[in-house]
Amino acid sequence: MKKILFYIYFLIVLLWSIVYGAIIGFLGGFVSWYKNMARCIRDSLMNRKSYPQASFHKHMAYYLNAIGNEYEKTRVEKEYKAGQRKPSHPFVEAFTVFAIYLPLIVYFPIKGFFLGPYHVLGHCLDYWDNKFEKGGINEKR
Repeated sequence: MKKILFYIYFLIVLLWSIVYGAIIGFLGGFVSWYKNMARCIRDSLMNRKSYPQASFHKHMAYYLNAIGNEYEKTRVEKEYKAGQRKPSHPFVEAFTVFAIYLPLIVYFPIKGFFLGPYHVLGHCLDYWDNKFEKGGINEKR
């Protein structure tokens, strides 16, 4: 009797997980894309706000490494130290993060569409194990 109930439960849960998991996984992909992008932009801006000298030196080192001529490198370094040249605005970093995360708007929903049913099925089978297999409902041992 218990096996028959499990098979009926499994069929219902399998259909439920395919329908519900695919829809919620797809929509959750959009939410996770936004949350990941917003977190990355916020972390970048907070790092720039909290440690302005570190971000300034990082920007300066990146820019100076791109210059191949030693004379030009020393001239640009003097301009930075004199304050004539400023690092890029935080908008540039935020736009770069957005541009990197833009293609992922396709990846996250597709990933959620396929992984959502797997997670829902796993949770429902765990529920079965907790309720019926481990003595949850009227089981005599």
